[in-house]
Amino acid sequence: GGDATAGMFPGPMRGAETKGRVGPYPEGDALFGARAEQVAFALFVVVLAVSLGFMVHPWFEPVRDASIYISTARSLLAGDGYSYLGVPFTTRPPGFPLLIAPVIALFGTSFSALNLYVSLLGAVAAVLFFLWMRPRLGWPPALATSLLLWFNPGFRRLSNEIMSDVPGLAAVLACLLLE
Repeated sequence: GGDATAGMFPGPMRGAETKGRVGPYPEGDALFGARAEQVAFALFVVVLAVSLGFMVHPWFEPVRDASIYISTARSLLAGDGYSYLGVPFTTRPPGFPLLIAPVIALFGTSFSALNLYVSLLGAVAAVLFFLWMRPRLGWPPALATSLLLWFNPGFRRLSNEIMSDVPGLAAVLACLLLE
């Protein structure tokens, strides 16, 4: 018998001995204390916000369904219903076109604004990823993993495409946090 994880994680790494705190680091550890975590999280959010200024590009990436999302959002705004080229669009639900419609209403078809919007949702996804990972790994690995996600070239590319992938990730992570 006994605990199956006994010996795998010495001392505070086991999690059970952390006085009810979830995660592998105890509250009393000066390096990984609550204040250090708060400062690191604040810096993380600042890094995300500042990096948006040089990571978001102003051009259109002609990929997959991006133009269809824009066109169907425009038809919604014009009062033509959820249609593409004048025909009701039944291939997929109108979730992402509804998300980008306010941006198009405010800024027209500004690729800078649309890419910034998707990238902002990517930043939200990175923060939600941190919040989801933190109780499972502790804040230092969760922060490192979230930064790796944010600066990953594939994630950066997806964050500059007018596609539903990055907003969808943010939505899934938000749902996981509700568990």
